[in-house]
Amino acid sequence: MLDLSRLKSEVIKHLLLNLEKVESDSGYSNISLICPNLDLINLLSYVEGTPLGYFKSRTGNSEILGIGHVAKFFEIEKEEVEKLLFSNSSLKFFTCMRFNHEQEPAAEWKAFAGFAFVLPMVSWIKENNNCFLEINFPNAIAKNLEERSNFIMALEGFLNLSSGFSPLAETFVFDHHLDTPSRDSWNTTIDTCLDHLEQSSLDKVVLARKRILNLSSFNAVSYFQKLSSQSENCFLFFFKLNDGQAFFSITPELLFHKVAKNITLDSLAGTRKRGQSSQEDQLLERELKSSKKDLTEHRIVSREIHDLLVEICESIGTPLMEGILKQRHVQHLHTIFSGILNEDLGIFEIIEKIHPTPAVNGYPRRPAIELIKQLEDFDRGLYAAPIGIISQKSCELAVGIRSALLHDNQLHIYGGAGIIIGSTAEKEWDETSNKMKNFLELNEAT
Repeated sequence: MLDLSRLKSEVIKHLLLNLEKVESDSGYSNISLICPNLDLINLLSYVEGTPLGYFKSRTGNSEILGIGHVAKFFEIEKEEVEKLLFSNSSLKFFTCMRFNHEQEPAAEWKAFAGFAFVLPMVSWIKENNNCFLEINFPNAIAKNLEERSNFIMALEGFLNLSSGFSPLAETFVFDHHLDTPSRDSWNTTIDTCLDHLEQSSLDKVVLARKRILNLSSFNAVSYFQKLSSQSENCFLFFFKLNDGQAFFSITPELLFHKVAKNITLDSLAGTRKRGQSSQEDQLLERELKSSKKDLTEHRIVSREIHDLLVEICESIGTPLMEGILKQRHVQHLHTIFSGILNEDLGIFEIIEKIHPTPAVNGYPRRPAIELIKQLEDFDRGLYAAPIGIISQKSCELAVGIRSALLHDNQLHIYGGAGIIIGSTAEKEWDETSNKMKNFLELNEAT
């Protein structure tokens, strides 16, 4: 159990000592203290304050829980973020970029617009079972005693732990739901998309739909904890602004992981549901690996990623070629690419080159984006967008699929499917339904 009084004393003492070394009035610095090994998912129940962010890598080796903020930026301010990253290699930003930053946010996404990049005040960090407490602070408090006092008061609040609750015992009750688009509209949309594929240079378009649940009982933290306990082989991402605004993702897909000049990317496309037995599961896996439609879809994504790496890397490898990534309800064709960059490209330059991949957008990129704007009647927001943690030393961004948005008293659950010639509206509806199951099965009535 944490000794909070001692911890707070050590943090403030360490902070004051480091403030004496600050030379600039601008920018941000941080301090780090070794902590006992903690269960950060469980700690979510006890920490106080917002915004509240959580990220866990697919391997489980890296985990971060952030509370409050000392700086937050819109997506258009990424140059300022890049300057801060360059000035201090230990700063770690939660990243919540939109799928299409050119699009005006819909009402349900507007609250997130100013939180594209967030530098928490308090970060609990776990790396390879080593636990740290990191405090970020503005350098301006070194000389401004009033601001220093206010900062320390806020910091003490974020270091408090509440009595908590029993997260997995919480129930989730939803009254009824609305599908956007409706089943009939989805059928029409897929037919229109197939007509475009037949008559244009498009090879693939990824179309999404959502189910909106009206809530009568809900706790965002508890809901996320239950999701995480029933998820496998995925990144976990949670970002809460207040009791009525939160984003959840249990995504299997890596956008890229960059450490120095080394970069790793995923090609993840082609899907089957999981079997009810090991025999059925293996049968579905073999079916997926031999499906002409799914292999075509997967190889469109792989080809685009490979061509991109040829452009920016001096060497390329494929640690995994058309393997299978299994999750609770679905399994995917999965190829992993690795490379050594020709030069140490900036994080946002890489994001611009990679996002959106054909796995969530289509190919070619620009015509696919335009057709999605034409055919989808809702704002994707953070769905299928870059989410994760960026720093100068390391950047790990996932693709925000398998995600949901809490907006006031509604939960928006998203699912997408790659459409190529040969796709059918019925099969793609079923595929998106399987992708939503992680979120839907937690309620008492769907």
